[in-house]
Amino acid sequence: MKKISGSQLSALVALQITGSSIALGSGDDAMQDSWIAALFAVVIAVPVMWMYASILRLSPGRSYFGIAEETFGKVGGKIFTGLYICYAVFLGAQVFRVLDEFIQLVNLPRTPQVIILAFSVPLVAVQIRCGPKNVASCAKFLLPIILIFLGIMFILGLPFMDPQNIRPVFGAGTKAIMTGAFYNFSLSMGETVLCLPFFEETEPSVKPFRILLNGVILGGINLAIITFRNLLLLGAPVCQMYLFASYDAVGVISVGEFITRISVLIGINMVLTATSKISVALYSATVGVSRILGLHDTLRPAASCATLMAALSYILYSTLLSGMSMRRYLPFTNMPFQLLLPLLLLICGKIKKKNAKKHAKAPAPLKTAAAPAKN
Repeated sequence: MKKISGSQLSALVALQITGSSIALGSGDDAMQDSWIAALFAVVIAVPVMWMYASILRLSPGRSYFGIAEETFGKVGGKIFTGLYICYAVFLGAQVFRVLDEFIQLVNLPRTPQVIILAFSVPLVAVQIRCGPKNVASCAKFLLPIILIFLGIMFILGLPFMDPQNIRPVFGAGTKAIMTGAFYNFSLSMGETVLCLPFFEETEPSVKPFRILLNGVILGGINLAIITFRNLLLLGAPVCQMYLFASYDAVGVISVGEFITRISVLIGINMVLTATSKISVALYSATVGVSRILGLHDTLRPAASCATLMAALSYILYSTLLSGMSMRRYLPFTNMPFQLLLPLLLLICGKIKKKNAKKHAKAPAPLKTAAAPAKN
């Protein structure tokens, strides 16, 4: 089977970061400085990506879950993997719900969410069954298209932008900006931890840190540009009012009577990036379930995991408004999976590797020479 290239994985990481933020935007407390908070989130992400890369370097060519099992043992590794399965399913369910709500509210208001889910589940399940190489290849193909759409929307929106909407710069205060940076990191860049199982399908010679860093920088800049555009078009108070701030911000753009529905590009970008984000979560959950159950066909549980995500998304919360209110607390529930558990794995893995080297270098005990025989 062909291996995943570094550029494909970087594109996958960038789409994972952009994800549903294309439609939702960045609704944090930094207000007019939200775009600055997004840039600071990239700075926060750099040492975290180094930590993820250091974990992968513990045993090049092995998966994230394989390294956990090697470090913690079979029982501890399965517990570790089980926790990440829960996280992946929960994250996938969230994105499923946001995508379904977006499609229903914007395009299909009379279509029940169950019908939308019924079409979405087979799509992502089949994509995973085609293999991780297919997921990464699609990401590399889609990323330039999404960047072109973002560039078009920004250029066409220039006449409608008001620079006063981002003033005063740093007016929100240091505390609000740092809080917004943590918010942006946890709800976008920190979720790249679910991309780590894909590194099992790369060549052992690849450099994980470079791949992760390229993806984080590209995805973080995209997020900052999206937030910057929304603020210039609508202003921070108005952005806080909308559920899908990016969609409503681009909706004010019109070029004469010829181009009046630019927001349709947001819909296309939303579907493409959200599908990629669901696929990453689904692949991580599928690989984790297969490792726990010891299945030879690693991708066999894809349909079951996708169905579980869809079912959870349907009962996750009553309305999208209640779901948006939950987003404020998600950074704290995400922290164990994005920071604490990887840090524990890295420390334990380093200690175990160091002890193994000491035992390998320890000199073998000298054998006592046999006493000479008496005549």
